[in-house]
Amino acid sequence: MLIQHVLRHGHSRTVPPLRARWRVMKAREKNAKQPLLAVIVSTKVSKKAVVRNRLRRQVKAIIWPVVADFSPNIAIVLIVMRGSRLPTFLELRRAIEQLVQQGRWRIPS
Repeated sequence: MLIQHVLRHGHSRTVPPLRARWRVMKAREKNAKQPLLAVIVSTKVSKKAVVRNRLRRQVKAIIWPVVADFSPNIAIVLIVMRGSRLPTFLELRRAIEQLVQQGRWRIPS
């Protein structure tokens, strides 16, 4: 339910091979310590579950170290887009770094 809300009403940025959608959740618990994070890899990217799960794990491994700097009342959905070939780890890392710089996810200083 929350993911669908973010996908429909959230802000969006695209840096191939990723698309990010996020929304500031005003009704989140006051004691939330970290943002909500979801990674979506469609069967259009790969029919093989092993490949989709590997991409999901790679994206989470890249984003988790920087999640501590994000505002705790934000919900972020990262979507791996389909392309002619699968993205490498370095391509995913570059895309996530650009999305973090472009997005307004960090706690204001």
